[in-house]
Amino acid sequence: MTAHTPRANHVSPISPSRALQEAWITLLGRWRWEWYCTLTFREDVHPEAAKKRFRTFEKMINRSLYGPRWFKHGQGIRWVRALEYQRQGVIHFHALLGGVGDLPRPSWTPSGSGSPRSGSSMGSARIQAVSMLS
Repeated sequence: MTAHTPRANHVSPISPSRALQEAWITLLGRWRWEWYCTLTFREDVHPEAAKKRFRTFEKMINRSLYGPRWFKHGQGIRWVRALEYQRQGVIHFHALLGGVGDLPRPSWTPSGSGSPRSGSSMGSARIQAVSMLS
């Protein structure tokens, strides 16, 4: 019977999912993010319609910061988002936004959560300052 002795320079392999996670962290760490948003639709929405509504949300923020001609002047916030389906089958976005500065959260999100319009299919929005997440 021989005893097992670990090699001194042996490195444990990283799982593919862990490697992907670390790659995303490295990539996203290149920029400063100010808002972390969780946006949930109230009812079933086609993914393209959900993306269009997200772009409307982005445009609203850009107009608040840079005025109605923000795109023509090459200005705008940075964002990255992930789409997932909740257990109920409705779309749910997680997004990081940068370049919003000290812009107050939209008025329909008091204290960071709420609904954009009563009876809207938009559902709920939770917007937190990234510093609040640490």
